[in-house]
Amino acid sequence: MGVTSSQTIKAAAFDAAGNRSPVLTSDYVISTATAPAAPTAVTAVAGNASATVNWTAPANGGSPILDYTVQTLTLGAAVPDVTVTGTSATVSGLTNGTQYAFKVTARNAAGSGPASSQSNTVVPAPPATRPGAPTGISATAGNAQATVRWVAPADGGSAITSYEVLVRTGTTVVKTVPVTPGTSTSTVVTGLLNGTSYNFRVRAINAVGTGAYSVVSAAVTPATVPGQPAIGTAVAGTTGGAITATANWPAATNTGGSAITGYKIRALRMSSTGTVLGTTTSALLPASSRSLQMTLPLLGNYRFTVQAFNAIGASLQSARSNLVAGR
Repeated sequence: MGVTSSQTIKAAAFDAAGNRSPVLTSDYVISTATAPAAPTAVTAVAGNASATVNWTAPANGGSPILDYTVQTLTLGAAVPDVTVTGTSATVSGLTNGTQYAFKVTARNAAGSGPASSQSNTVVPAPPATRPGAPTGISATAGNAQATVRWVAPADGGSAITSYEVLVRTGTTVVKTVPVTPGTSTSTVVTGLLNGTSYNFRVRAINAVGTGAYSVVSAAVTPATVPGQPAIGTAVAGTTGGAITATANWPAATNTGGSAITGYKIRALRMSSTGTVLGTTTSALLPASSRSLQMTLPLLGNYRFTVQAFNAIGASLQSARSNLVAGR
């Protein structure tokens, strides 16, 4: 008798004399289920020494799926299979920095089905942290500005997105300057006061948060060349002896943020029409100088200019003095 998915079976017993017992009737249902198909859409997401694997349940083959088995594929140390009843599993005990992929099989009463296609490859890693503190902080002064440089810190496992530069005079915070992109290792801080000393600290920012500030840079003082000085009243030379005239000037009031280191005087021999016929230039005079009697090459009428110097360079020449005789 062939058995299909359902049958009704009738049976009777006979004794030696041929007498039949009452007929017994039973209904049977015979399962024709098969093993499940392969799970689909298997994906993996890396964690810290772990991975979360997700998939879509397959056709169950006519019998409820009992559980799933997740197989780990790696060139590293073997990882035990994981069995779960849902469509997601966390595979732990993985090695951070090692590549892993996964396959999944489903099981029902008829047995285990074929394995799924391989998932994407993942590399477990520790959770990201805030960046470290930048190192190698340095600053170079300019004209009302300073260039700040640093060495990028460890990013904590999450790319640095920006930096903040703390601008200070002593320990007083003047302002904070944001710096992008996160690959930057220098910035120009503008809007500073020439002649004022500044120091700087830098910190990095990533998706997790803001890291610690660096150590303090060496202090720098922005500066520029002196402002144009004034010229005083010139005095004519005296008759007899060498040809001379005297230039006078006050101290430069605008030092450019850097101490005056000296002055140069120019004697301009003038024509009757105001044309410069010749120029005599002094050596660099001490910063304390306020007057110079210049020895001149020729008799004539002269005007003087003064030029101030500091560590950065030379100012513009002053306006011309009054006209005096060189004699």
